[in-house]
Amino acid sequence: MAESLDRSTPLGVAAISEYRKRAARSAHAVTIGDVPIYEFECGACESRFEALVEAGTDRVPCRECGAEGTRRVYSAPGAPFHLVKTPAETRKQERKNAQLRETTKRRFKEARARRTEGKP
Repeated sequence: MAESLDRSTPLGVAAISEYRKRAARSAHAVTIGDVPIYEFECGACESRFEALVEAGTDRVPCRECGAEGTRRVYSAPGAPFHLVKTPAETRKQERKNAQLRETTKRRFKEARARRTEGKP
């Protein structure tokens, strides 16, 4: 598996491409839910890498040195996506926008007044 991957390929992209290759070879549909991406650390060379493996897999061969002494490490979960603001966030943003509009209008009027004061 590791021999076919280009070293310049980011690990996540490499794992996804490997998953797609496996899915294309299988006779039945494979879902990503059954094959999670786990992060591993090698005990010999201390390199860290990600791999698409069966759920519950604890050890895989190291991609760098080939040693079998890898262990699965727990990665920090990603932040959840916030595509839609909550009603409270929307109201807060609207208040900020209103304040910004009022401040901008006030500054514009002050600048205009200063310009017209000096003219006869």
